Amino acid sequence: MTASLLLWSLLRPVSASAQPANWFVDSLTEVTSGLAVLLPELQRAGPRSASWEVIPNLRQVEADTATLIARTRRGESYESVAAAYQNLDLRWRDASYRLRASGQLPSTAGVHVGRIDGVFRKIDRRLGLQPPIDRVRLRDLMIVTLTYMDAMFDDIRLSQGFSQQSEEWLVNGRVLRERLRQESYRIDGSEFDDIVASFTEFVVAWRAYAMGLHRLNDPHILRRLESIRRQGEEVFATLRIPAAMDQAELVVASRRLPTDLNQLADRVGAWGAERLTADQFRFRETCRSLAKQGEDLSAEISRSGVSSVAQSQFSQMDQTWRDGLRLMASVDPRSGVQPLLAQVNTSFRQIRDLLGGNSWRSQTELLALVASLDAHSEQFNSNLQRFQRLLEPAAYRDRLGVAAQNFQQTAKTLHRQVGETGDPQQASETTRLLVRQWNELTPLVNELSSRGLPATRTEWLLTPYRDLYPLVTQASTLLTR
Repeated sequence: MTASLLLWSLLRPVSASAQPANWFVDSLTEVTSGLAVLLPELQRAGPRSASWEVIPNLRQVEADTATLIARTRRGESYESVAAAYQNLDLRWRDASYRLRASGQLPSTAGVHVGRIDGVFRKIDRRLGLQPPIDRVRLRDLMIVTLTYMDAMFDDIRLSQGFSQQSEEWLVNGRVLRERLRQESYRIDGSEFDDIVASFTEFVVAWRAYAMGLHRLNDPHILRRLESIRRQGEEVFATLRIPAAMDQAELVVASRRLPTDLNQLADRVGAWGAERLTADQFRFRETCRSLAKQGEDLSAEISRSGVSSVAQSQFSQMDQTWRDGLRLMASVDPRSGVQPLLAQVNTSFRQIRDLLGGNSWRSQTELLALVASLDAHSEQFNSNLQRFQRLLEPAAYRDRLGVAAQNFQQTAKTLHRQVGETGDPQQASETTRLLVRQWNELTPLVNELSSRGLPATRTEWLLTPYRDLYPLVTQASTLLTR
C-alpha cells in the first residue's frame, strides 16, 4: 500500500459529512503550537546566532502546517493531502537538522525542537512512513572514515610541529574515533531521526576538534581532514539531508588559499622556464593574480560569510584555477609542483563545497542525486540478470544486457567523479554519455512486454526503470552545460 493510500484509509471520513480523523489535525496543531513557542526563543537569540538563519524556513513550515490543517478539514483529496504532508515532513527535517547542526541552539529551544521531532515521528509511524536509509552504505562510509582518521593520527605523530598539545589532539581524536565506531555498530537498529541526531552531534564535536588541527597547516593533515569532511558529505547525501554550513572552516580555508597559491608560484618559478612550456611558466603569474583575488575573497568571507559577492568572486577564480590545473598536470613530478597543486586544489574544492553557490550547484544535492542514480541502475541491472535468460530472441537479450550494463557502469563512474573530484567538465562529459546510453536503453526496454516475460515479471523490471527516468532528467539538467 502506498503512503497516499494508507493516509486515505486512516483519514477517510466515516460519511460524506464527517470530519477527517481528529488525530491527524490534532497532531499538526501540536506542531503549530510548538513552533509558536520555538520561534520567539530563536528570535531572542538575535541575528548573530547561527539559528537565526533557519527562522525563514520555520516560518514556511508554520505556514505549510496551517494550510495542511485547513485542507484536511475541508476534506480535500487524500492523495493530495498525503503528498503535502510528506513535503512538510521533509521541510521540517531540513530545518530541525540545521538547528541542531549549528551547535548554538539554546537548551530550551532544543527541547521544543525535540518535541516537534516527536510529533512528526508519531505521524510517520501511524502512516507507515519511513525515510529510505541505505544502512549498508552508511556503515561503509563510517568505516572508511575511521581509516582516514587512523592515517591522520599517524600524520600528526610525524608532523614537524608535534608537541605535548599534539599528544592531547591524539587522545581527543581517538575518543571521537571510538564514538564514530560505536555509531557504525548501531546503524542497523536505529531509527532515522536517531541516526541524524547522533551523527549531527558527532559532526559538531568533530568540527571543533578539526579547527585546532587546521592551525598546524601541515599539508598531509589538511588532506586527511578534507577526505574526512567529504566522507561526511557522503553521509549527509545518503541520509538525504543537506550538510550544514561550517562558517569557521570556510574562513580558515579562504585565509589559507593566498599563502598556498604564492608557494605554488614560487615552486613553478624555481623549476624554471627551460623545463616548462611557455604557458606553464606563465601559470606562475596566474597564481600570483589568484592569490591577490584570494585575499579579497577571504576579506569578504570574514566580513559577510556566504554572500552573493563571495560566490561571484570565487566562481571567477575557480574557472581560472581549473584551467590551470589541467595545464600543469603534465609537469615533471621531480619539480615538486604536483604536491603543491594538490594542496591548492584541496583548498579550492573545500571552498567550492562550503560556499555552495558556484556554477555547479550544491555538492550535497549532486551527491544525493548521483548516489540514487547509481543505486537504481544497479537494481535494474540486477533484476534484469535474473530474468534475462527468458527473453527471446537471443540477439535482443544480448543487446538489452549490454545496454543495461553500460548504463550502470557509467552511473557508477559519475557517482565516483562527483564524490571524488568535483570536476564539472568531467562530470558533464560523463552525463552526456549517460544520456546517450539511456536513449539506447529505452527502446529496448519498451519491447520487454513482447519478448516472452510474464506480465508480473515485466512489471518487476519496469519499476526500477521508471524510477531512473526522473533521475536521468535531473542529472542532465544539473550537470550538462
